[in-house]
Amino acid sequence: MSCSRIASFVYLLTLASLLQTAFGLFHNCSDIGSFSAGDPYEANLKQLIEYLSNQTPPSGFGRRAIGQNPNRV
Repeated sequence: MSCSRIASFVYLLTLASLLQTAFGLFHNCSDIGSFSAGDPYEANLKQLIEYLSNQTPPSGFGRRAIGQNPNRV
């Protein structure tokens, strides 16, 4: 393999890695509605916070969703 092919391959691999990371940063949060104390949303939120505080990987980033719509957190 020539140097230009290796450089092109490394460039494309880096670009693909950056694009994958960038798309993972976007999320969809609704600002519609509110919740009251004792609602299922509050219970789901507390459960999610407890899970993330105990189960977050060493990298510091965790993903988890709890509950069903419209109370999904």
